[in-house]
Amino acid sequence: MNNISKTTFLKYLRCQRAATFEMQIAPLVANYKKQLKTITKAEEKELLELETKQKVYELALSFLESDDTNLEEDDFDYLFLEDEALQMMMATYFQIEELAAEKVQNLFQGITFFGKREDEQVYEQKIIHRFEQGFNFYTFVDIFNEDQENVRLIEVKATTSRKYLDLGPLIHKVKESIFYEDEHGILRLKEQLDDFEVFDKYYTNRAKLFDYLSDVGRYVYDLAWQRYLLEKNANKKKKYSYYLAVLNTNYVYDGKVNEIGENIYNANDIITLIDLTTITKEMQLLIESHVNLVISRINEPNLERISLNPKKCLFNKGYQECPFSVICKKDFQIPEKDSLYIYFDNFRGFGEKGNKIYVEELFENGVTHALDINTNLLNQKQLMQYFALKNNKPYVEKKVIKAMLKDLEYPLFHLDFETLNHPLPQFKDESPYQQSVFQFSLHIENKEGEVDFSENHIEFLSKNQGDDRLLLVEALVKAIPSHKKGTVIVYNQAFEKSRLKELAKAFPKYKKALMSIYDRVFDLMYFLKPNEELRQMYVNSRKGSSPLNYYHKDLQRSYSIKKVLPIFAPTLSYELLDGVQNGKEAQVAFMRLKYLKGEQFRQTYDNLLKYCQLDTWAMAEILKGLR
Repeated sequence: MNNISKTTFLKYLRCQRAATFEMQIAPLVANYKKQLKTITKAEEKELLELETKQKVYELALSFLESDDTNLEEDDFDYLFLEDEALQMMMATYFQIEELAAEKVQNLFQGITFFGKREDEQVYEQKIIHRFEQGFNFYTFVDIFNEDQENVRLIEVKATTSRKYLDLGPLIHKVKESIFYEDEHGILRLKEQLDDFEVFDKYYTNRAKLFDYLSDVGRYVYDLAWQRYLLEKNANKKKKYSYYLAVLNTNYVYDGKVNEIGENIYNANDIITLIDLTTITKEMQLLIESHVNLVISRINEPNLERISLNPKKCLFNKGYQECPFSVICKKDFQIPEKDSLYIYFDNFRGFGEKGNKIYVEELFENGVTHALDINTNLLNQKQLMQYFALKNNKPYVEKKVIKAMLKDLEYPLFHLDFETLNHPLPQFKDESPYQQSVFQFSLHIENKEGEVDFSENHIEFLSKNQGDDRLLLVEALVKAIPSHKKGTVIVYNQAFEKSRLKELAKAFPKYKKALMSIYDRVFDLMYFLKPNEELRQMYVNSRKGSSPLNYYHKDLQRSYSIKKVLPIFAPTLSYELLDGVQNGKEAQVAFMRLKYLKGEQFRQTYDNLLKYCQLDTWAMAEILKGLR
């Protein structure tokens, strides 16, 4: 069948060879010469199932893209291997959609249509089509509201309003958003105000809404695409408006629950509507040109090598990478390991400012391996990488590392948090995607090297049967008492310090004790990659001083604990653990605890404990390796 969904359309738009690849390998568009003018109910049901899966995929992206995440891109794959994870995310997505529909109905009245869910089936979701040159371009509308004079189409996204409110410059150190909130709580462009005066960079930030490859623009493009499909056969007597419905970044959950203990959210407060009617109208010619481009790519298959585009290919970007990148890498003979992508700041180009050569240009000229590049194009940090790879020997600033180790105050408290950044806040005073701490692991190293895996370990894990944050805080401040000296070692201090500040705000009784922990935090990563303050402190600002303390070729530019651990403790591996091997698996396992009993509960609980314990033991082992 030649049905083109929004997802397929965007895939073919992003990559000019995608349609050809899919028709050859696993056709989503077959018999594409057939002139399609109708669609059967059976086909519609099948398309709805595909659309639902795509919504869950987008929600999974939101988990990773939410602010202040401590997850790694590799964790993303697990979400699509675990059925229970998919089911929980699907339930969350439909809950957000129901809240958005409730707000729309309260605000606009009229008749509101949105997808209903019964078990695993979705029904009553409005589908819109546009038949062009024998193709059925279609989409399912999240929310469709209609009265005698108006039609309102609302696209629901499980992101937050922050990315739209943040569009705008800093004026006198205050963010001046291009949006304002009207009397109904709807975000609208400030140009719609009667007394609007253009301010600095207003139109520069407005233009970001048109970039379908950007974080904010891709959602606007989705809405503009739906407008394109809808208005060909629209009722010209009615006024059409187009909105995004997102989670209100400033919403704070009040803790209310229903009679069976389920959280009650105020739909009018937790959902923010963004009026994009003007923007989507301006995008219609662009959409039309894109439709014609996609049709030409389907009708004229092309397997010839094409130039690479960093914004579209997204090589080495984990889950964001083009699904056909392996083919293009082969075309250019780009190695999977030790390519030009291992260099720090490679996306900025190589060479002097004003005369930069970009990665894709080098690939076109046959320069693909990290050692192929002319060293004159590399900066100091990149040269360190080059010679670490060429000489097969790590770069080490031994004197600096020794000095930093000497300044550690014992005992050392190796601390790690596990958190859940749920789109819908789970506990009182939390906001959408706020990281909620449910577990900590702590290894205490009383003297240098004096730490045992079991005997010097303290842990806490909520059973997810209620709000256990207070119990966690009490256990934490008891384990790291404020009257006791010592350094708190973490990996990625921005994450742990943010959680400590949030807990101090939520539980003011323990603010002093929690901030005592906060003040003693030291980032283990700084031994390898110090910040500027530490670098100046330990190298005495000497000319030509190294921006790094340590670099090993196996890091491949990344200082994530998954890359660092095998270098310093090769016998330790998360792959030996059962059930929970990364941060996202830990989140899913914790969510499951609420519904498990007996042996399943015990096993999952035990898996979580073992995973977090390995995290802090890994930190102790890395420190041992550094010594």
